[in-house]
Amino acid sequence: MATRLQRQWKTLPRDRDQSRRLSAALGVTDLTAQILLNRGLRTPEEGRTFLWPALTDLHDPLLFNGMDKAADRILRALAERQKILVYGDYDVDGVTATALLIRFFQEMHAEVDYYIPDRIDEGYGMNSDALSGFKQKGVDLVISVDNGITAIEEMVEARRLGMDVIITDHHEPSSTLPDALAVITAKRADSTYPFRDLAGVGVAFKLAWAVAQAQSGGGKVSPEMRSFLLDSLGLVALGTVADVVPLTGENRVFVHFGLRALAGSRIQGLKAMLAVCDLMGKVPSTTDLAFKLGPRVNAAGRLGDSSAGVKLLTSNSYPEALEIAKFLDAENRRRQGIEQKILVEALDCLERDGGDRESVIVLAREEWHVGVLGIVASKIADIFHKPAVLISIGEDRCKGSARSIPEFHIQQAFAECGSHLVSYGGHAQAAGLVIEKSALEGFRTALLSYASAVMPGAAAPTLAIDAEVGLRDLDGGFVAEIDSLGPFGSANPEPLLASTGLAVAGEARRLGRDGKHLGFHVRSDGAALRAVAFGSGNLAEEVTGAKVDLAYVPKLNTWKGRTEIELVVKDMKIIR
Repeated sequence: MATRLQRQWKTLPRDRDQSRRLSAALGVTDLTAQILLNRGLRTPEEGRTFLWPALTDLHDPLLFNGMDKAADRILRALAERQKILVYGDYDVDGVTATALLIRFFQEMHAEVDYYIPDRIDEGYGMNSDALSGFKQKGVDLVISVDNGITAIEEMVEARRLGMDVIITDHHEPSSTLPDALAVITAKRADSTYPFRDLAGVGVAFKLAWAVAQAQSGGGKVSPEMRSFLLDSLGLVALGTVADVVPLTGENRVFVHFGLRALAGSRIQGLKAMLAVCDLMGKVPSTTDLAFKLGPRVNAAGRLGDSSAGVKLLTSNSYPEALEIAKFLDAENRRRQGIEQKILVEALDCLERDGGDRESVIVLAREEWHVGVLGIVASKIADIFHKPAVLISIGEDRCKGSARSIPEFHIQQAFAECGSHLVSYGGHAQAAGLVIEKSALEGFRTALLSYASAVMPGAAAPTLAIDAEVGLRDLDGGFVAEIDSLGPFGSANPEPLLASTGLAVAGEARRLGRDGKHLGFHVRSDGAALRAVAFGSGNLAEEVTGAKVDLAYVPKLNTWKGRTEIELVVKDMKIIR
C-alpha cells in the first residue's frame, strides 16, 4: 500500500501589529486575531460577522436575477393547482435540495413530485427523454435544483413541449444561459447577488424563501413558514457541507444555525439518520455531516437507487424513516467495501506499471463501479498529490471521475482535451467524463501533454501552519476561542499550529481495538500535553524516546469530569 508523500510545512506570515489591533477590537487573543487575518478577515466588522454570525446576515432572495419572476410563476401554479416537478440530482446537495422543495410544496398543499436521474444510466443533469415523460404525465412546471445551468438543448425541448422550467443551480454556466423561464444562480455573468458560493440546496432555500415572501405580500413570511424555513436549515447545512463549498459568507451562517437545527429537527429522516449515526441529543459537527450523515445519504445514489435519500428526508413517519436510514447505513458499508477493493486494485496497478510517475494519474479498468470512482480518485490524489482520473471501461463508452490538487484545474484540463471526450463537466477540483473506448489512449496522451505544459514540475504537497507556538502558549481560553472559529470546512479549515523540538515523554502507545492509532505525551519548557495521531499506530516504537515536530489542532478533551488540552496531530516529523 502506498504511503503519503512528506508534506512541506509553510508557516503563514505573522502581522503582530495588525493582530494586536484586531485582538483589542474583538476581545480575543493575539493568536486568534492572527488566525482571523490568515482567513482574510482584516477589519473588526469582518471579524465580528465571522465570529458571531446572525440570520440577518442572509441576503434577500430577491437579489437573484429572475427570482421575482420565478416566485410569481410558482404562486400561479399553486393557485391553479398545476402539477409541479422538482428535478434533482443524486448527490447529497441535490438530494437535500430536492427534499427541501418537496417539503415546502407539501406545506403549500401543492401537487408535487420529484425526479432524480440514475447516476449510472442517465448521468448528471437534465435530459430530454425525462422532460417528455413529465409532459405525458401532465406536469406543468419543472424546477431544477443543483443542475440545469448547461441544459441548453433540453430547454429547447421544454419550449417545444410547452412546459415552463425554472432552473436553480450553483455550477459554472457556459457563455450562453439556457432559455428557461428563470435561471437562478449567483454565477451568471449579470448576477446581482452578493454571494457567489451557495450550494445547490442554498439556492433552493432562497427560492422557497422568496415564494413565502411573495405569498405573504411583503418582506416577512408567515409564522408557520418562518418555522418551516428555520427547520429546513438542517437540510441546508447537510447539503452545503457535503458539497464542500466554501464555509464563508452565507454558507457559514447556514451551517452555524443549521447544525443547531439538526440537533432539534422535526424532520423525521434527519432524526432517524442522527439515531443511526449515534448522534441523537447532540449538536453534530461539520465532520459528522461530512463523514457520517453525508456518505449515508449518498450511498444509495452511488450504488443504484438515487431516490432512497429523498424518501428518507421527505418521510413524515419516524418508523419508516428509521427503516430507510438503516438501509442506507447498510448500503454505505457495501459502498465502502466496493471502494476499498477498487482502491487496492488501482494502487496495485500503479505499483506494477509505474503510473504514479506521471504528472497526472490516469487509470482505466473494466467492471469498476462508476458510483465510487470519485471517492477513490480523491484518495489517490491525496496519497500522491497528483490529479487522478479513474475510468470504468464499458463495451463502447466509458465513464470516469477525476479529483485534482490546488495547482491543477481539472475541468479546464478536460476542456483542453474535449475533442477526445463525448462529454465532461465539473469544476477546479472535481470533474466527470464520458469517453469512447477507442479514444482512451488519445485522451491520456493529450491530458499528460497539457499537464506538462501548465504544471511542468512535480507539485509538492504543503501544509499551511497558522502559527508556530510553544506548549506554554496553549491554555483553555485560547483553545475555546479556536473552537469559536467553526464551523470548519472548505475555505475555513481548523486552525493548524506547530510546535518543534518536543521531547516524547514515556512510551508511545497504540490506541484503538486494532492498534491503528497512536497516543503519547510531549514535553517542552516544563509544559507537558497529550498528543493523538490517528492512523499512525505503526510509529509507536519509532516515536518512543524521540524528539518530534508536530503540526496539530489543539482540542479540549473532557474525560470523567476533567478537561485537558489534547493535541490532535495532523503531521509529524521524528527527530533522532
